Amino acid sequence: MYDFATYDAKGPAPGTLALWERVRREWPGARSLGIYVARNIRGADRLSLHAEGRAVDVVPPSGARDALAEWAREQSGALGIQEVIIYETRRIWTTARSRDGWRTYRGPSRGLRHVHIGQHRRGAGIGPGGYDGAVVAATARNIAEEQGFVWWHGAVLAALAAGLYWQERNQA
Repeated sequence: MYDFATYDAKGPAPGTLALWERVRREWPGARSLGIYVARNIRGADRLSLHAEGRAVDVVPPSGARDALAEWAREQSGALGIQEVIIYETRRIWTTARSRDGWRTYRGPSRGLRHVHIGQHRRGAGIGPGGYDGAVVAATARNIAEEQGFVWWHGAVLAALAAGLYWQERNQA
């Protein structure tokens, strides 16, 4: 089943930030066009996954477009990916129709030359009532360790991030 976006999350989801970091490590030279933007799907009246901060648009290194898209499809279970769109060649893959493999993408794509990778809420670290604390903590720990912190620094950062998120969400 496809996990549609239903609200403006006001920022990127922690699991999607972790997804981008993984893409960046696996595909040196890849550039992100962004994760969060409060908007509808182009040409539709439904929110984009970007509005929930659950999608990253990636410009792959030269010549790696199809390989990156296939890698994302192969990693879908581990990374909570529900869709991969290659705009330039108008192809789409979704978990909802995974048995169909790559299909023709019929949405707007004129001039777009990136790979869109969208996640389920669980993969993005968002539960029905908000962020999944385990994903927030793991994401903060991974980023902190890459920056030279020890594991408990990551736990402190995750707790602070979760507290700030809930405070902001409750004030909205």
